[in-house]
Amino acid sequence: MSARPLSLPWNPIRAFTALFVSAVVGGLAVAAAFSLLAGTLILNAGGFLFQALVTGTRILAPLVLAAMILTSGLLGLRRQERA
Repeated sequence: MSARPLSLPWNPIRAFTALFVSAVVGGLAVAAAFSLLAGTLILNAGGFLFQALVTGTRILAPLVLAAMILTSGLLGLRRQERA
């Protein structure tokens, strides 16, 4: 009884097909992992930028309001002096 080459459990075509499929699946898994990592970094960066904007607004808002009040007060004093 002789075995034909195509009836062997692991002939070169099957081995190449299995290797190709595993490489494609592995590549897709790595691409998905990197896309999830990139998405997480982008979303965290967006959250960080929003936090920085809110913090900057909290710090700068009183200074801007104080400058507006002082400017308004100084302009009011000048108007009273001219009148």
